[in-house]
Amino acid sequence: MKVIPIPKNLTEDEFDIILKQTPGVLGEKTVQFDFSKTTFVSSFAMILFILLCEDLIHKQNRKVVFKFNKSGKECACMFILARLGFFDCLPDEIKYYPYKPLRRVSRGSNNAILEVTEIKSEKDAINKIDLVESAIKRNTDYSQSQVLDICTMVSEMLQNIFVHSEAKRHGLISIQAYPHLRNVQLVIADSGIGIPETIRTAEEFKEKELTDEAAIVESVKKGVSRFGRRADRGEGLSRCLQLSAKHSAKLYIRSNGGYAFFSFQHKKKFSSSAQFLRGTQIFVNFPMMAFST
Repeated sequence: MKVIPIPKNLTEDEFDIILKQTPGVLGEKTVQFDFSKTTFVSSFAMILFILLCEDLIHKQNRKVVFKFNKSGKECACMFILARLGFFDCLPDEIKYYPYKPLRRVSRGSNNAILEVTEIKSEKDAINKIDLVESAIKRNTDYSQSQVLDICTMVSEMLQNIFVHSEAKRHGLISIQAYPHLRNVQLVIADSGIGIPETIRTAEEFKEKELTDEAAIVESVKKGVSRFGRRADRGEGLSRCLQLSAKHSAKLYIRSNGGYAFFSFQHKKKFSSSAQFLRGTQIFVNFPMMAFST
């Protein structure tokens, strides 16, 4: 059995370290993720973990075990994850030791803004946009303009899942407020073919050798899509980039073996390779202070 210790604070940076330790095709048949010392898991890391476990169980035919501490802050963290819908979205085949943390309140009754939630169809995605709008209005002091901009970003990203990802399984969405970090994190993800695969099929890129991270950078440019620039498409991620800049947010796009990061508050942007995880996973960190209008 391969035992992988989970760090005290699990965010997107530490997640790549976990992927490096996850066995490949010739690795162990059972993988144990040890959360005994973990006290914080970001919304984005939760969703990445769900996708990783789905891949291990359903594609690599592995057994997965979660190990928790029985008491203390680490145990409390696991019940917070339960309240945020983390364990509800994990594959049923996972085994838990000493037990599976259970939700102590009903879904939708906490201050998570929007718990980790599955998106099962295009119709379901439309309903989620209405849910996002009401949840943000109820739990934040954001202006109506800001709420509408966030809903626009959600709509664009969800549409990409159904138009481009070719995902056979559901997408995932979460919005979580982190007062101690002074931000609100929007996460949308899928386990489809990934941005690099879709971009490389466009006519203007067929003869180019794009790395995964280069393909992601191209994808946020206006008019770039699998259909080519002449198709008058490719506005989704470009629009999300514009709205992230408008609100001094951080935009992180991870897909297959690469990622791109844009921090408009600190005027930084960069891209790099990443440990491979099939699909596209995006987060936007909005400052909790008032947005520009």
